[in-house]
Amino acid sequence: MSRLILAIVMVIGMGRLAAAERIAVTAVDRSQSGLTEAERTANADTVKRALVVWADAEGIDGNRRLDVGVVRMSVEPGDEAITIVAELRLGVSDAQGRIVSLVSGSASVAVPSAAYRAKNLPKLRREALLAATMAMLPKLRPQLTSVPQARAPTPGVVQRLATRWDGSRRAR
Repeated sequence: MSRLILAIVMVIGMGRLAAAERIAVTAVDRSQSGLTEAERTANADTVKRALVVWADAEGIDGNRRLDVGVVRMSVEPGDEAITIVAELRLGVSDAQGRIVSLVSGSASVAVPSAAYRAKNLPKLRREALLAATMAMLPKLRPQLTSVPQARAPTPGVVQRLATRWDGSRRAR
């Protein structure tokens, strides 16, 4: 787990996507937080990079698509601490575009009011986003690794299908 966190921090710190994306990930920030377009893009990229790095580290293949949205990003001042809250919602789709699952996660980062500096807000937002992403991973992993298996047809079904295609017997 510590290697995974280190890998996420390294990739985000370097500001580039992982070389080989194994799953398709789209991200958007739809929070009503008064952020600029550049800040919203940075938030979405942070979540996207974290998911791509995680998928690469876990060896997740490309049979799923992830659409993630930042639905809440807020700064909540309190008497003793300033809390930065991030809430994410993620849709998992299969290769045909059908929604397989919806997953959500949220996290908050609290800083004592006396230690809070506005210049550190982007870093604190990034920490909250990463923590919310990490909170989703235990729920997300089963959705990406379990590909529904088709049931084996019963002998009667196989026989009926065969008679429809060879024309020798009429299917009822």
